[in-house]
Amino acid sequence: MYNVERYLPQCLDSILAQDYRNLDILLVDDGSTDGCGAMCDSYASRDPRVRVLHTQNQGLAAARNTCLTHARVDLLIFVDADDRIEPNTASALVSAIHASGADVVCCGRVEEWRDGPVANARDGQLVRTLEGDEIIAELIQGSSIGNAAWGKLYRLEAFSNIAYPYGHTYGVLYETRLSRHVVIHAALDKSKSKIRNIHNLFMDVK
Repeated sequence: MYNVERYLPQCLDSILAQDYRNLDILLVDDGSTDGCGAMCDSYASRDPRVRVLHTQNQGLAAARNTCLTHARVDLLIFVDADDRIEPNTASALVSAIHASGADVVCCGRVEEWRDGPVANARDGQLVRTLEGDEIIAELIQGSSIGNAAWGKLYRLEAFSNIAYPYGHTYGVLYETRLSRHVVIHAALDKSKSKIRNIHNLFMDVK
């Protein structure tokens, strides 16, 4: 996170409110100059599941890699600091990944604008498993997988030998490339990726 104190409380509160309680919550303060760092420390002092890493500002790519390096769990969800998630997000995704044996599970989102929620970005009723070439085709032609790191539950092992390129301040292009790489890696190595779109991850579009 970087200088998002306006949105951070609703994000962190939504994570702490998950009905799936067995969480390791890692907050990466990417050298924020506002109140984000102190806010993170305050949350960590109140909930033992929360860990905080304060780093120099290196951008999104480095922050993502920090999460991967310090993860203590086998399953990983990225949540951007200006997003919030529904209370059943973690439990729904964890159930889906265990039921399917997939490496990556995707969910839908609702885009929120200043005048309120608008369109669902993906079909929230679509539940299916893609394998092999189907995954590649969906990445090229479809929208159910998506390009961003958020909105997905990953097996940590899917990131084996994969990292975001350091030195790119924002890393948006590289986030797209890496997210596709991880899904393709899962497709080629294990031939299965569960694509589950449910309305449980909310992205605030400011």
